[in-house]
Amino acid sequence: MTNRQTKLSFAQMWNLSFGFFGVQIAYSLQSANISRIFATLGADPHQLSFFWILPPLMGMLVQPFIGDRHNPHVRLDRTEGEVS
Repeated sequence: MTNRQTKLSFAQMWNLSFGFFGVQIAYSLQSANISRIFATLGADPHQLSFFWILPPLMGMLVQPFIGDRHNPHVRLDRTEGEVS
């Protein structure tokens, strides 16, 4: 397998960095306001911590199942530790 890296121009790097900056700003705004949104939707303010812990827990439980079903040809053999 060859290891090739593409040289990006300054404009391409700027656009890439600006795009990631926008994603970070959107994520920060969502994180800052999500408790208020949950409260507006009727969530009990004293129970908001459950809303913050549920997405990571569901990701830990659901993502491996979906990943296993998504590509049945790639399998991690737990006995040998090799990808087959």
